[in-house]
Amino acid sequence: MLFCFNASSLCISSQQRGLVYSIPAVTALLPQISCTTEVWKGEGKPVSQVKLVGAYAIAQGANRGLVNPTMLQGARYIAFDRMDKFPLTLTLEDSTPVTLSIIHSHSDVGVSTEGEHPKVRIRARVKAYIADAGMARRATAAAIDELAEKKIEQDTRRSFDAAKAKEIDIYNLEEKLYRDNQARWKELMSRGKPLITLMELDEVQVEMKLVHSSSYKLLNR
Repeated sequence: MLFCFNASSLCISSQQRGLVYSIPAVTALLPQISCTTEVWKGEGKPVSQVKLVGAYAIAQGANRGLVNPTMLQGARYIAFDRMDKFPLTLTLEDSTPVTLSIIHSHSDVGVSTEGEHPKVRIRARVKAYIADAGMARRATAAAIDELAEKKIEQDTRRSFDAAKAKEIDIYNLEEKLYRDNQARWKELMSRGKPLITLMELDEVQVEMKLVHSSSYKLLNR
C-alpha cells in the first residue's frame, strides 16, 4: 500500500535531526518519497501529492535499514508526529467497503522495565471522517469505529513484528526506555543484542472518533 500526504508533513526538523546524533537511543525515520497525481483529485483535476513508498531508519548516524510499506502501516499512527489526511479502507460485515480519511493521530507509548523482557504498551487516539461509504448508508458509526480500531491495532502489531524481525526500532521504544530508566537501558544494552529484539509488544489500545459522520445518514450509535 502507498500513502499520500502533503509534503510539509514529512519534514524532519533541525531539532529532530539533532536528537538522532545527541541521544544514542534515538531512531529517526527518513521518508523515501516520490510524487504522484494518480490518487487525489480536486475539482475534477489531478492534485499533486507526495507518495510515501518507504523510509530509512537512521540511528547513531547510520542507516539501519529500509522500512517497507508493511512496517509503515502502523508507523503512520505511532512513529510520525504529523501526517495530513491519509486513507484507511475497511470492509463491513456485508462486504461493503468504507474509506475513512484520517485527520489526526496521537499516541502514548510506555515501556515496562519489569521482568526479563521489557513490555510495551501503546495507546493511540485517532480522528477521521468518512470519505466514501459507498452503499453502506445504514451502517452505524459505532460499527465503523470498532472496525477501524481493530484494523489499526492489527497494523500496529504487524508493523512492530516486521520491524523487530529486521532489528529496526520503528516506534522509538529504546529512546523511551533511555529517557525513563537509563540504568535499565544500560543493563539491557550490556547483553550485546539490539534492544528492540528484547522487547515484547503487550497492549495496544485504539480510540477512534468519527467526525461529520451524520452527513452519510448513519444509524444512531
